[in-house]
Amino acid sequence: MPRPLLLVAVIVVVICIVGVMYFAGTASLVSCTVCITFNGRTECGTATSTSQPPATSMAIRSACAALATRPAETAACVQTPPASIACR
Repeated sequence: MPRPLLLVAVIVVVICIVGVMYFAGTASLVSCTVCITFNGRTECGTATSTSQPPATSMAIRSACAALATRPAETAACVQTPPASIACR
C-alpha cells in the first residue's frame, strides 16, 4: 500500500474510533433542569452529568448562584426543596 494511501486509511480509522467513543459517552449523559423558589424569586439552573444525582445537585447550585448573594443565603438556598426537577 502506498504511503499516502496508508496515512489516509489510518486517519479514517482514528476518526471512526473517536466518533464511536464520543457518541457512546454522550449517550449516557443525564441533563437536569431544576427550578428553585427562594426569597420570593424563582430561578432555574441546568446541568449535565453521568447520572441524575450529580446533575440535579449541580443544577440546584446553578439556580442558587443567581438567587443568593451571601454564603449564608447560598447555604439556605441549596437546602430549599426544588419547585421542579426535569431530567432527560
